Formats: sequence, structure tokens, C-alpha cells
Amino acid sequence: MDREKYFIRATNDARRFYFEIPMAAPSFNHVWLQAGRGGARRLSQEAKTFYDLARASILGASLPDDWESCNVRISVAPTRRAGDVDNRIKATLDALTKCFFWKDDRVVSSVSCCFEAPRPKGLTRILITRGGEKFPAFDE
Repeated sequence: MDREKYFIRATNDARRFYFEIPMAAPSFNHVWLQAGRGGARRLSQEAKTFYDLARASILGASLPDDWESCNVRISVAPTRRAGDVDNRIKATLDALTKCFFWKDDRVVSSVSCCFEAPRPKGLTRILITRGGEKFPAFDE
């Protein structure tokens, strides 16, 4: 994986975090698999791959201790059809929790999620700003 393509932006004046995960966030309907009727649930391979790529993209970044809340903007470029946008939010927030970006996703005070045009390998872009601040555009 070309780690230089996936990066974190953090500035002192307007601290924010930007991550690109080189895969579309899985629909939460595809995160857990159940082994037969009443069987144990296990994490799907798609979810495991997404969490591994998220860990590599985040590279040990974490939410600053002085942030009581944060805003999260998610943009997903799926590999084919879009599906339900709300099913991509939980998988993305869970990836940030599993990567220890924050202790619990209850620090998220607002979430925005949208779809981009499909891409062959998919892409998930995440922009995190301090709670109470206006969302900047991805390109800013």
C-alpha cells in the first residue's frame, strides 16, 4: 500500500483530521455474519479488510484530549451501486473506534455522509473537526 497517498492533515490554528481509506466503507448489513440459525456472529472479511486499511490510513492519530465532541463528515465512493447511505456511517465510526482514534464514538456530535461516483476499488474519505465548528469542504 502506498502510504504517502493516505495521509492525515492537522493544523494548529484550525485542527482537523482528514483520512482516506482505499476502500468503500462496507454497508453495516455486511459487517457481521451469522453462522446458521442462532449461531455465533463473526466479523465479515470485508469488514476486517476495511478496519485493517483504516488502521493503516490513520497511522496512530487520535482525537485530542481537549475535544469534548467532534463533527464527522464521511464521503463514500462505492465500487458499484450506492445502497443506503446510513448503513455506511456505523461501519466507518466503528473503524475509528477499533483503530483507537477515540475511546467511544459517543464523542461524535454530528455526522454527515454522502456518496461519490463509483470507483473500481472504492474510497472512503473522512473529515473530522472539533464539535461546534462549521464543516469545511473536503477540498479546503
